[in-house]
Amino acid sequence: MHAFKSFLHYDESFQPQPLVRLSVAAVVGLCVLCAGHCLAGEKVPQFKDPVFFTVGELPWGLAAADASENGFPDVAVSDFECQVNLYRNTGNWDVPQQGFEERDILTFPGCCAVCLAELEFADMNNNGRLDLVVADTQTPAVWVFYADPNNPGHYPEPPTEFDISVRCNGLIVADLDNDGYNDVALAADWTQFVESDKVVTLWNDRENPGQLGDERVTDLGLGFSDAPVDLVVGHFTKTPGLARLDLVTGNCYDDSLSVLTNMGNREFSVETFERPGDCETPSWDHSTSITAGRFETGKIPPDVAIPQDRYDYAAVFHGGPAGSLSHDCSEEQTDTYPLGGDKPWGSDCGHLNGGTKLDLAFGMSLSDQVAVLLGKGDGTFQTPSPSSAYLYDVDNDPSTDRYPTALRIVDLNMDGFGDLVVVNYFWNDISVLINKMVVSIPPGP
Repeated sequence: MHAFKSFLHYDESFQPQPLVRLSVAAVVGLCVLCAGHCLAGEKVPQFKDPVFFTVGELPWGLAAADASENGFPDVAVSDFECQVNLYRNTGNWDVPQQGFEERDILTFPGCCAVCLAELEFADMNNNGRLDLVVADTQTPAVWVFYADPNNPGHYPEPPTEFDISVRCNGLIVADLDNDGYNDVALAADWTQFVESDKVVTLWNDRENPGQLGDERVTDLGLGFSDAPVDLVVGHFTKTPGLARLDLVTGNCYDDSLSVLTNMGNREFSVETFERPGDCETPSWDHSTSITAGRFETGKIPPDVAIPQDRYDYAAVFHGGPAGSLSHDCSEEQTDTYPLGGDKPWGSDCGHLNGGTKLDLAFGMSLSDQVAVLLGKGDGTFQTPSPSSAYLYDVDNDPSTDRYPTALRIVDLNMDGFGDLVVVNYFWNDISVLINKMVVSIPPGP
């Protein structure tokens, strides 16, 4: 359910963080693979055996970005002990155990009975370095670890704390008011059950960059105990002459999604899309996360996907004019994809088999797997059977119970193919699955 939601968890056209560099070989590989896909079905990615990196107790949040500025994305993981586990990427994934340096541990002061913290990399004070932003479900606050300006990827402690009025869950960092400074948006904590149908925004002080304030609370009008379990950002409503970033939430317990249209004055208008009463697809009321991107190549605005842990499927919603969302509710259920694993939780989209078509990945918490839907580039997805996605184990030992939750599609070795980084909530580690796909250039005529 996690927010860089990280690289491609939201609208591809929006990139608040600096992009990591693609090598010439990777770019050529993408072009070759894209051409190959026009002649055959989508290539099914294969991964090396998972390798594991220890984090603190009960890890939860996950973020990835090239904070150390060496051309390879680093990884940060929050845990129950109110810690951020920071792994700097060496780029040496030929020997996967050497892919990360020894972790750094950063502490934020929000310790609590159940610490479920989200985190993001973002430049908060416009000094060209990626800072770390953290929000926890049990403490009404946001913390910012400001990067050492002389040593990128390193974070002096303690972080700066900014109070908010509501305990929050989902976390987005983006320039929401087009002033050149990243702001923060949060979904109210869904475990509160009362007064939780809200989205909170904290705005960066352009006179004092990096300082957050002017809290605004947007009421979604969902009703008692309903909540926006997670949120994404993107250009969902194209305002003539403007390019404001909007928000979309997946609403737990309410069978709906909400589009928050950016009004340009630090306020949002809300339109909620309820599941039609005659919809043949299963309920939307148990969404655990949300991800967004252009599932139909080149289309504007982006589309949205949400996993449902009650029914073990993913639902796709197609972005349309003025922030509308459409979903096929017919008996064929072409926008509903059974995942085959058990209890999907985290989600992300990215490029797992090269090319330009976005794929979807979901952490299947009770079956210790990642479920993958391969994008066709037309808004639909390829599966190996009508009842299952492609499934990849996060552990080769069936006796373990790792309980994968958050995950990210991250190109750790910058070869043009997305790898999988998965947070294992019950096993106090992360699994890294390195993509084994390679570029093969066919013989000439």
